[in-house]
This record gives sequence, C-alpha cells and structure tokens, in this order.
Amino acid sequence: MKKQKLSEMAKKKVVYATLLVGVFVVVAVALVTMTARTGDQKDNNLVGLDDSEDQIADIGKNNASILDGTYTGDEEDVAKDPSDTLVATQPDGDKTPQNSEGNTTEGITQKDNTAQITTTPQDTAKENTPVDTKPVMQNTAENLKFDKAEGLEKPLEGNVILPYSVDKTVFHATLKQYKTNPAILIQGEIGTPVKAAAKGIVTNIEEAPYTGITVTMDIGSGYKLVYGQLEKNNLKVGDVVEAGKEFAKLAKVSKFYTVEGENLYFQVLEGDSSLDPMTLFKEE
Repeated sequence: MKKQKLSEMAKKKVVYATLLVGVFVVVAVALVTMTARTGDQKDNNLVGLDDSEDQIADIGKNNASILDGTYTGDEEDVAKDPSDTLVATQPDGDKTPQNSEGNTTEGITQKDNTAQITTTPQDTAKENTPVDTKPVMQNTAENLKFDKAEGLEKPLEGNVILPYSVDKTVFHATLKQYKTNPAILIQGEIGTPVKAAAKGIVTNIEEAPYTGITVTMDIGSGYKLVYGQLEKNNLKVGDVVEAGKEFAKLAKVSKFYTVEGENLYFQVLEGDSSLDPMTLFKEE
C-alpha cells in the first residue's frame, strides 16, 4: 500500500512540474514576442523620422525651386483648376512666384507674409491697354490765335458817328463836352444783329453805366474785343463765337448817348491799350 501511494504522489509531482515548465515556456514566449514587437516599433519610428527628414529636405528644395522659378514638380503638384493659385511666402528680392498659367502672384506684406493678390489675364490686358495721352483741346483763349495782318470783320454795317480818339478829345453831344474816346460808335437801329468781328471766347458780360449790356471776347494773341449797347440774350461766359456769326442785337442806348442815337460801342484792346478799330477792318 505504501509503495502504491508513493508511486501516485510521484506521478502527481511530475504532472505539476510539467505544468509549471509549460507556464514558464508560455511566459517566456510572450515576453520574447512583446520585445520583438517593441523593437519593430522603434525601428519603424526611426524610419519615419528618417523619412520626415527626407520630406523636409524635399520641401525645402521645392520651395527654393519655386522661388527661383525652376520648380518642375509631379503632375499631381500642379493645380488642376486654372484659377488655383500657388501660394508661397514672398522673399526679399525681385523674384515673384507664379501660378500654373504664368500669372504673377503679388504678395502683400503682413505678419504671416502669406496674403496674396492674383493678377488675372483680364487685369493684365487692362494694364497693357494703351492710354490716349493726347491733350484735350478746350475752349480757352490760349487755343485762339489772332493775326493782326488778317484784320477784323465789321460787326455792324453803318456810319461811324463818334470816331476813335485817345490822343485828343472829341465832342460828346449828349454830355456836351469834349472827351477822349477809346472805341468807335457805329450807328444802327434797335434790334439790328451784331456779328463777331473775329472768333473769340466770351470772358465777361456786364451791364455798364455808359455802354449798357457789354460783352468782352478774348480772340487770342493778347487781343480782346468789347461790344456795348446790346440786348439781353442767352450768351454766357465761356461761349465761343465764330467770326461773322450773329451773337447779339442792338438795344436802346444808355442815357449817356441819347443825343448820338442807337449805336454799337466797339472797342479793340491789345493788352491794356486801345487800338483804332478802323485800322484793323478788312478791306472790302
């Protein structure tokens, strides 16, 4: 009996020992496996870092090639939509990034240096459109030329009832006194049309005590013509009147010329000096 019990106990110890060994084996295998996986992960991490460094280097190279205009990337790097714009930080220098159509991409200086304005082909066409730089001719006295040799047209047909006289006095019947006269008085009737003696621009319209409604025209080259004793009309300062064109009508004379009767007061000025109109009229 004792031998049988000892034999059974020995068998149990062998079984327990075998189980224990199996457990150790399983644990060892698990530890080895975990260690191997950890090593692989470390290797993978190292590979990823290496790859990242390569990618960073490639990006640096691409950025450099973009900035100097020599970038030739893969087809996937090119924007499929023509309106897509290549965004790059604007460096200090004269080189400017371009998009896939060759349009210039101008940078706006900001803190992040990334804001961009894209110049479209339409904008470029507008910028290249020639601008008419010819001066615009306006109605100014500077554009008028008067040739004294060509003379003046008569503004009104009629007798001269008071001649030009600045060197000596002439008798003014209404005033009953002798005075100088810087103009001529051409006899006419109320409502008679008055013509421009030369092409001129209206520079002044006033109602003067002696000459009533009076119009001054600049005919260029330093000459001016003064027409007095006129009716009111729609003529205004800045209007240009062609030579020989009717622009006004005679009115009733002022009280200073009632005895002389209705007439046109006509004066020629060269600068501030008066000239005798009779010496400037064209020969008929």
